[in-house]
Amino acid sequence: MTATETNSPLVENASEGASFQGLEAGDLHDLPGSETPAGEQGEKPDPEPPEASRGDVALVGEEETSAAAAEPEASSASEAVTAERQKPAAGIPADRRRVRKRVLPLVVAVFLFLFAAAGYHRYLRHAPPEAESEVSPKEATVSPSPAADAEGPPSERENTASVFGLESRLRRIEALRFRLEAKRIELERLQADYAYGVLELEEEVLPLLREESGTASERRLRERSVELLLLDIQRRLAYRDSLSGALAAVEQASQELLFLKRRALLERTLENLFTAIDIPARFPEIDRVLDATEQLLARPPADEPLRRMPPLEPIRKSLLEKAKSADFSLERKRDLTIAAEICAGDLARASELSTLTLRAARCLAESPAVDLFLPGVRRMRPEAAAKLAEWPGDWLSLNGVRVLPPEIAKALAGWKGRRLSLNGLVELREDAARELISWPGEELELMGLRSATSLEILFSWESRGKTLHVPAAIRAALPSGGNPPGGETTAAKAAGG
Repeated sequence: MTATETNSPLVENASEGASFQGLEAGDLHDLPGSETPAGEQGEKPDPEPPEASRGDVALVGEEETSAAAAEPEASSASEAVTAERQKPAAGIPADRRRVRKRVLPLVVAVFLFLFAAAGYHRYLRHAPPEAESEVSPKEATVSPSPAADAEGPPSERENTASVFGLESRLRRIEALRFRLEAKRIELERLQADYAYGVLELEEEVLPLLREESGTASERRLRERSVELLLLDIQRRLAYRDSLSGALAAVEQASQELLFLKRRALLERTLENLFTAIDIPARFPEIDRVLDATEQLLARPPADEPLRRMPPLEPIRKSLLEKAKSADFSLERKRDLTIAAEICAGDLARASELSTLTLRAARCLAESPAVDLFLPGVRRMRPEAAAKLAEWPGDWLSLNGVRVLPPEIAKALAGWKGRRLSLNGLVELREDAARELISWPGEELELMGLRSATSLEILFSWESRGKTLHVPAAIRAALPSGGNPPGGETTAAKAAGG
């Protein structure tokens, strides 16, 4: 067998195999008996070499001599077969493999990402609250958040909180001290009212203690009235003493707040010099004192606890001693009667009073009168003058007063009216004049003066735009010609205008 004949079947079979391999994958589906399972349609295995190729290999093994001669032709035929096999590899199955190689990593990456996200979400749901806010010192130092950068370093934030905390407490201290001062004034006024009530009751009970005449029924009735008045005095004394304790508590609270304020200001000044000073450590103590002060201010004065009631017997003995020197003249009895009429709302006989009793002064201060003319009053106690100064009228005339003690002058200087007439004064004492210059009124009448003693003191009051009415002869006798330091008097300006 020649080489040509030997190779002809090989070439012929190779061409047949090449023509078989040239069929595309889609063409096989059209052939009978070529159904492919549904799960195996995606990718086709590489076709196996045809049987002719395997026969050729056996033939070459049997005829070694002829194979050596036909080696060039077989090599060229094999290259042709390889080329034919590579043609279908560039078709659709190869594209699908490339797409699969690209898509598969993406699918795996997405799956891993979703798995990691689900695990992290499960960890956050079951993690303790402290774990969420924990930040390592390294992270806080190396990569601070923008909010932390905006607020500043922790030391600056703590310093800012300390400054604002101290300032708010200092403002609260000032507000509480102002309220304590208002409460102190209220308690002093209430205490003065109780004390005035005691004096007024004593003024009423003294004539009853001195009186011994009358029938048995009249004496029993008088004794019953005395007992009731003594009980009222006892009760008012107890309230007066209890308010003393409340005043002491208010004063102590005010002093304690003042101490806390001064200490806080001093420590704030020295804070930059001494590192041992810790201002926020004082805040609990300050807050405790502030809360206690709030409770003290919230307690009404009427809720102050009553101290032990004073015994009645010492009160009775004291009043019996006062009754021995008390005035029980007809004029005194008439004044008491007029005072009762004034308290009943009848002021018709108010000008007939010779002594301004405590009861009359209280009722006159509560009256709606615009002007009060009391020309008959020659005597009054400082307590009665102070009570009369509470009257909110316009013109007060006390022309019956001949001597003005400094205590009475001080009480009258507290009156808020416009015009005060003291034309009954013949001489003005220096200490009384110094009290009168603080009176806030507009016109002062002293037309009864016969001496210029201490009159120059009142010129300082007149120089503030006030009007001082004095006799022209007394004014002209002064070295300055009767003019105040600021120039002409108001009366002189009015006369010249």
